[in-house]
Amino acid sequence: TTCSVEAGPFDGFPLLSEAVGFEVLLGPGDLLLIPHHWWHYVETTAVDAHCGNLSLSLNLWFDFAPRLVDPQRPLSSALFLELSRHVEFHVAVVIGAIDLPAFLQACLTELFSTVDQTAASVADANSAAKLPRVWLCMRNALFTELAVNFVGWAGLRSFFHDFLHPHRFRGLERSH
Repeated sequence: TTCSVEAGPFDGFPLLSEAVGFEVLLGPGDLLLIPHHWWHYVETTAVDAHCGNLSLSLNLWFDFAPRLVDPQRPLSSALFLELSRHVEFHVAVVIGAIDLPAFLQACLTELFSTVDQTAASVADANSAAKLPRVWLCMRNALFTELAVNFVGWAGLRSFFHDFLHPHRFRGLERSH
């Protein structure tokens, strides 16, 4: 908005003077993720003197919902990438972020089990009796949703290999 949060004028924004907010002080290397469509206000403070009173605010205003609800076909590489990040997020919410790479590996192994003998042996060893039930439900729902709505049954293997490969998580360490 063109209204100062501290000084107004509030005539064009009558409810702004009643707004309640949160104050967050970030230090070097800190990152604040603000949910989609939340309004925010950023200012540099005296605490930032060590870096010349500079700060960086990066705003990404990408409204993914309309594009993913009824995307233009064929999907662009950017939408495939966006879709894969949403898949990762959804799976992490359901099974946990720590298990995401192992889950993606199990999916990839299953998808390649029909064309690769080694993958078939691993898939057989990780049969439905050994994988957690929530993984099986998630995998089956995910395969069906992606195949029916986005990549087709023939495209599942390449989509997982190219966009959801578990090796992309190698070398990442959890901060303590």
